[in-house]
Amino acid sequence: APVTSANADWEAELGADPTKIRIIHNGVLVPSRVAPFPGRAVVITIGRVDPLKDLKTLLRAAATVLERFPSARFVHYGPTPEGNERYAAECLALRADLGLTAAFDFRGETDDPHAALAESSVSVLSSISEGFPISVLEAMAAGRPVVATAVGGVPEALSGCGFTVRPGDYQALAEGILTLLHDPSLGAALGAHGRHRVVHHFGQEACLDAYADLIGELTGQRPGVAVADDNEVVVELLDDAPTTFSDLEPSDGVELRPRGQR
Repeated sequence: APVTSANADWEAELGADPTKIRIIHNGVLVPSRVAPFPGRAVVITIGRVDPLKDLKTLLRAAATVLERFPSARFVHYGPTPEGNERYAAECLALRADLGLTAAFDFRGETDDPHAALAESSVSVLSSISEGFPISVLEAMAAGRPVVATAVGGVPEALSGCGFTVRPGDYQALAEGILTLLHDPSLGAALGAHGRHRVVHHFGQEACLDAYADLIGELTGQRPGVAVADDNEVVVELLDDAPTTFSDLEPSDGVELRPRGQR
């Protein structure tokens, strides 16, 4: 069950039976309301500090944007995984070399992406490789316009409600950002379109239902899946679930319990 048609094509090319490939897109929680756009130009990125995220291209795009929109500010949220410390140091050095220390803020990991997105005008993704990125879906759900590289399932997710550019092209990335900063009404319209798209295609419940349907087809018994009021994901296990289920440990935000138990 690949998360995007791009991965499905790749699996088929590697020899997987096309009749056994089922695309199930990632899904996200949709905030109940869209936060007002801030009164200043804030460009946000969310993702780990990693070469695959190509933050150096993002930094170069930021420098280009600031030449023509000097009041813009850039904020990046995301952890530095173990082993990526050298890359993080290189990004900080490039930020200093480009004169962006005051305009580009690395804030580390956030546990509340919705609050972070509420402070933004534009969301950006500069990756050189992706699946079906949650950060893009969360930005769309928050009603924020997106400028992203056309990798993996990004074009499939955005599909007319954001701008895509070639990976590594910092000038094109900057042009997309500048277009939205100079035309807030366009940004608001694209953001509204993106939110509508997530609500109807990429919500968390739709994703969970698709996996439950697939499990039902494979086992003959469909597990119950729901999202509680506190956004906790509840998975009701099958009555005759295999013994390996007893070894499962609930992860953050996921509760596993026998069918019927409340």
